[in-house]
Amino acid sequence: MKLYFHIMNLASNMQKTGNMELYRQLIDLSVQVFEMEQENIRLSVRIIGIQKLKDLESRVVRHDKVYVTIQGDSKSVKYCSHCWDSERKLIQIDARDNQYSICPHCKYYGYL
Repeated sequence: MKLYFHIMNLASNMQKTGNMELYRQLIDLSVQVFEMEQENIRLSVRIIGIQKLKDLESRVVRHDKVYVTIQGDSKSVKYCSHCWDSERKLIQIDARDNQYSICPHCKYYGYL
């Protein structure tokens, strides 16, 4: 954003000199710089999200049954393996009588 403001400051000074062609070019340049900075922010946020997902993937523990857990989770919460495999979402499953479970999101059903 600093570069954008420097260009706008320069454009303001150029406007005072009366060179309107150069002023117009600086305004065009400032728009391009602003758009590039916005794209840079968007990509940075996306990279952070991908890094967090990779970290989470490395901690997912698969079980023979219909659920996955997260390594290091002190509560040992069970999550739907179908939702994790298909959407990379951790949806906590409802364990019924510790015999079977059902996912409230995808309705995946199985025995524990």
